[in-house]
Amino acid sequence: MFQPIYYVTGSLGSVEKSVQMMEQYMLHGARAFQVDMPSQNPVYETDLIKQAMQDALKRYDGYEPYMDSFCALRQRHPEAVLHCVLYPDVIRAIGMERLTGFVKEAGVSTVMVAGGDAETLALLAGHHIATIGRIDKNLLDDQLKKISLESPDRYYNFNYKHHREQAPHGCETFQQKIAYIRNAGVRAKILAVEGVKNGDMMREVKQAGTDGALVGNALMNLWNDETALWELFEQFQAFAC
Repeated sequence: MFQPIYYVTGSLGSVEKSVQMMEQYMLHGARAFQVDMPSQNPVYETDLIKQAMQDALKRYDGYEPYMDSFCALRQRHPEAVLHCVLYPDVIRAIGMERLTGFVKEAGVSTVMVAGGDAETLALLAGHHIATIGRIDKNLLDDQLKKISLESPDRYYNFNYKHHREQAPHGCETFQQKIAYIRNAGVRAKILAVEGVKNGDMMREVKQAGTDGALVGNALMNLWNDETALWELFEQFQAFAC
């Protein structure tokens, strides 16, 4: 089953506004989301999210409002699929005991560590919190061999935005790259991440054989333009199954 995953920052406007938008997405058919909490140093974010996180850190004292809101969303919508992306500083500030409780109560499927800090990933694994791995764009055979031993329930990201930069093993297209990964024995779930901005791109990653695709800022940039927002949303959602 292929599923678009919609990134909704908890910081844009307010966490209450973000949750309201998630519920609007669900009314239009969405089922899977990636949510975050504001970092002190969001180096991998767009200017939109960086500013939103700076504002949010001034608005709320700590991370309880975010965790409470996402847990309440879970109670109202038990069918929703929730993923989290967190910076290491956010994880440290929350603390592992509280984070573990939140992940369980909110039914978070995976926690992605922004930047892929190995120490933080190991810490989460030690507390039995599922994380998302990353398949190198160079299609490293040693890495793929290790991933082929992973459960089909494990998630891995594969970058769509930069896939055209080179053609390892002669794989020029995104579909050829996904086929190479699958032929290496990888059974884990593969998500296309970064750069899926319209329906044609969503079609490409679905036809390539991924299990889902992460939609980043494309929709959040349109929150103040309802007509354009839902027109683009329907382009993405047309490929959900």
